[in-house]
Parts: sequence; structure tokens; C-alpha cells
Amino acid sequence: MAGAVANVGAAIVANHEKIAQVAGAVASLDAPGWTWFGLASEGGGRRNEMSISNGTRHSIELEKMYIHWGRYVVSFIMPGSWAATGSSGIVTYKLHSAKLHSPKSLHIMWDCPFNFDYYDNFIGLMLTSNPSLLIPDESLFNNMHHDWQNIANNTQS
Repeated sequence: MAGAVANVGAAIVANHEKIAQVAGAVASLDAPGWTWFGLASEGGGRRNEMSISNGTRHSIELEKMYIHWGRYVVSFIMPGSWAATGSSGIVTYKLHSAKLHSPKSLHIMWDCPFNFDYYDNFIGLMLTSNPSLLIPDESLFNNMHHDWQNIANNTQS
């Protein structure tokens, strides 16, 4: 058995192209703006960023958010295995305007999976004044996701 293990070790050959790529990536960390702390704080997962701007004279306020998967707060030190994960959820804004007779909620649903082999990115928007749909939760997320999957499937056919 010991001889078999020694033969496996002898069969491992260095991939010089991969070594050069890794060396280049490590060397780029010396460029301005990069730090080892920044690299370590990434945690091995994906980072999703959403930027929303209000181009109207009316106010909008962040009402609530529902995180279906992933984290929206990253601790200073992330213990664990650095397991990769995606992110999904809903961000809800309340729209204010003198012209609106009832409160309106704008729901922005996203699903950014880690594994693109089996899953796709989704983004969905819902503008509603329905009182039962004003607060984002798991049920609203699942319904919006299901609707967008149906739309995607119908446009691909």
C-alpha cells in the first residue's frame, strides 16, 4: 500500500500555466487599492450589488427587505468553510406622492445563484397597492420568482 501512495505522488505534474496565472493574480494584489484584508473579507462567496436612483420629484423610502438566501450583513470575521453561496430576496420601497390615493409599494426581487450550470439570474419588479402584498416575505418571493420563471420559459419557446 505504501508503494501505491508513492506512485500517486510521482504521477502529480505541475501545471506551469496555472502556476503563472496564480502568480500573476497574487502579484496584482500589490496594485493600489488591493489589500490582503480585502481579499480575505470576500469570504469566498459572491457579492451582488443593486443601485437604485430616484429620478423624480417624489420621495421613496426603503420600507423593508426580505432575504431569501445569502447575507446582507457581513461580520468582521467570517468563521467557517468559506462555502460559496448566491443571494436572493426582495427590496421594497414605499412610493409617496400627492397624486397617489393609496400607498404604493415597489418590490424589486432578485435571484443571483452561485451555480450557473443549473440556475439563471432573475430580477422582477412589482408595483402594487394591494394591502396583502405590501410587505415582502417568502410567499411573495416565491410567487414573483415563479411568475418570472414562467415568463422566461414562454419567451424561450
